[in-house]
Amino acid sequence: FGGEYFLTGKGFGINLADDDGFQVRDDASLLSPHNVHLTVLARTGVPGFALWVALQLAYAGSLIVALFHARSCGHREWQALFLLLFTYWLAMLVNASFDPYLEGPMGGIWFWSVMGVGLAACHAYRYRREVLA
Repeated sequence: FGGEYFLTGKGFGINLADDDGFQVRDDASLLSPHNVHLTVLARTGVPGFALWVALQLAYAGSLIVALFHARSCGHREWQALFLLLFTYWLAMLVNASFDPYLEGPMGGIWFWSVMGVGLAACHAYRYRREVLA
């Protein structure tokens, strides 16, 4: 958290494994030896990392609020959808805590798609509840 990269991080152009001395491959194909949270911290600095954490907490909070509201109103289909989206998002975030899962298309596309579908579902539940009834 301290040092010269506190505010700006190292940026998105460098190979973190080479720069930090963790390159284990002769062809320099390892780009990031960290999990996704440490990669965000290293590339964007502490302010970017704080935004990353705030984004994840806001997304989780919006799904949980919608889930409990749907549960209290007896909307079982909406409740199941919010629970599915929250569980899928949480599973991907836990996976990304152990390797750079979100840095490739196999994880990144699905992660951001689930976040987009979750936000769209929260919006639809608020304004167009009859869509899933």
